[in-house]
Amino acid sequence: MLLCKIGSSSDCQGRSGRGKRILVVDDEVINLQVMVDNLVLEGFDVDTVVSGQAALDAAQTNEYDLVILDVMMPRMSGYEVCRKLRETYSVFELPVLMLTAHNRSDDVELGFLSGANDYLAKPFDRQVFLRRITTLLSLKDAVRISLENTRRYAAEKQQREISEALRELNNELSSELKLEMILEKLFSRLGTQIDYAHGHALIRENGSFAVFSYQKENGKIVRSGERMHPGENTLLERILDNKRYLHEGGLRSDFFGRACTGTLSLFAVPIVYSGEVKGVLVFESGESVMYRESGLELILTMVGQAAIAVENAKLFEEVGRWTEALENSNGALESSIEELKLAQNRLVTQEKMAVLGGLVAGIAHEINTPVGVGVTAASFLQEQADLLAGLRDAGKLTDDEFRKFLATASESSRLILDNLSKTAELIKSFKMVSVDQTIDERRSFNLGNYIREILFSLKPAIGTTRHRIDVHCPDDIVIDSFPGAFSQIVTNLVMNSTIHAFDEGVEGVMTIDISRKGGMLFMRYADNGKGASPEVVSRIFDPFFTTKRNSGGTGLGTHMIYNI
Repeated sequence: MLLCKIGSSSDCQGRSGRGKRILVVDDEVINLQVMVDNLVLEGFDVDTVVSGQAALDAAQTNEYDLVILDVMMPRMSGYEVCRKLRETYSVFELPVLMLTAHNRSDDVELGFLSGANDYLAKPFDRQVFLRRITTLLSLKDAVRISLENTRRYAAEKQQREISEALRELNNELSSELKLEMILEKLFSRLGTQIDYAHGHALIRENGSFAVFSYQKENGKIVRSGERMHPGENTLLERILDNKRYLHEGGLRSDFFGRACTGTLSLFAVPIVYSGEVKGVLVFESGESVMYRESGLELILTMVGQAAIAVENAKLFEEVGRWTEALENSNGALESSIEELKLAQNRLVTQEKMAVLGGLVAGIAHEINTPVGVGVTAASFLQEQADLLAGLRDAGKLTDDEFRKFLATASESSRLILDNLSKTAELIKSFKMVSVDQTIDERRSFNLGNYIREILFSLKPAIGTTRHRIDVHCPDDIVIDSFPGAFSQIVTNLVMNSTIHAFDEGVEGVMTIDISRKGGMLFMRYADNGKGASPEVVSRIFDPFFTTKRNSGGTGLGTHMIYNI
């Protein structure tokens, strides 16, 4: 293949073609030279070939911004070359400008039918020639930017949809403590992501599995029966061993080994809680594709979130059984009360983990923006470094180019450092608060600074509101105590006000006053919300008492404060 590389000269700085690479295809050397001279003067990097096959080979091994293609060539015409290029590249990925001495309307039509972006008849005016080229390149850049924006918007939209779906699922599941209702709502929610006809929930119970079966009828999820799992099951054993989802198609029998007409697709997801498989969700369909790959993350996250609700429901059932035993057996009263307290403690621990989980989700969302900006800046800096290296290797590096690179490197480095600093600050606050909530260790700490760290970690949870939190604490108060307890108290108070004290759209104010008197430390917390009725105040520290059960309240927030 004859491939001539002709780079732009040093006197082309600032021209419109800088950084753009063009392949010129023409079997007439004189024509090639004329076009190359004009393109190089405009700062374009130019490769030339003299045959259609050579053009295809060059396009396969190199990346071009534009192809200038002569129509009348021996062995392979420009029309045929263009058709073959379009098998790989779209009109936006690789624009093609066709050149020919023929200017008949049928020739022009044939050019466009072959996939050309534009058609120019010889001889042509130099300015028209260059204007056609810059227009095609501008259109290509505009389409590229539009596609990038579209992809970014789609990704952001998908993330918002995931967050909204998880929030709605959490609200629905948090308001239920009955296993049957939790499973019904879960299958209904997952029905928007998975195309299934029959679904089964296998929940561990007394060393075996209780099976809850569901099916779709007229777009609704309907319970279709319950039975104990019959004997051994190879598919179930694989899921229990691997603790991973399973997707198989072309099956001749369902999950329970029953023969079916035609073929069946199966999708199964384990319900994992604290590292143990508590159950399995099974979905069956006659369709080969049951879910979108882009929705798999949401499906697995929903099931993971449901694992907490399922475990809470089982604990609630245990609490119910223990309560019934207390009412029916005075002789076992003392031991039953102790068991009830243990179950409540387990629920309190799970509530702490739920708060921590909310912090994790919020911090992850907050970190996403500075990390994204840092990655973009680093990627741009890498591209500029590669471009500088290319200019240096080609012997075309000028002082002006080098100074531009230094300015770009300085700005990109500043962006990277600023955004990494923001990320580090978020992680530092989250690390301190999350460790203190999970490890009950005594240590010395500055109370005012620590309260501000707690509030900073809560920013993602209350950031969508317009509430203000005022902290009044002397800067020199250092105490030797349990920071985890302070973190739980402040977190529960702020979240309690956020959920209960203010109606939607109200700008609330929460105040934390810290003072010392006679060797004692006093903390006063207040908000300017709507207050509580005497009936609510009388039960405000009771476990499981909440006025927002349907909005995700558990009734454990103020109870935990009271016990601390």
